Amino acid sequence: MVSRIIDEIHPDYLTIENEPGTQRFNTGLDISVENQTKIVREILDGLDRKGVRIGAGAGTLEKPSYFKSLAENTTIDYIDMHVYPVAGKILTERIKEISMIARQNNKGLAIGEAWLYKATDREL
Repeated sequence: MVSRIIDEIHPDYLTIENEPGTQRFNTGLDISVENQTKIVREILDGLDRKGVRIGAGAGTLEKPSYFKSLAENTTIDYIDMHVYPVAGKILTERIKEISMIARQNNKGLAIGEAWLYKATDREL
């Protein structure tokens, strides 16, 4: 699928994996940090990117180890995070941490989704 998207659509950016928690919930599969990283590496193995920048990531409610493993153990071009509203400082602190992981590993950073409208009264 990734090759076909690159060949036929040739987007500037393409996120190939994200939302490991949702994938785990929907499929019952073990989408651990190690397995998500392995999936990304297998997709990229031998892939002719043709100039398309490839990213992967997770939601900001996931463990930072997902982002760290992708940044350190794959050849993605950018980290893609999905931002969720959460109470307290965790939102900004988590985004800062993910940003630092990306920068320390010479990866770009994208916010692929920002589900901020889901905030509850408590979160506001």
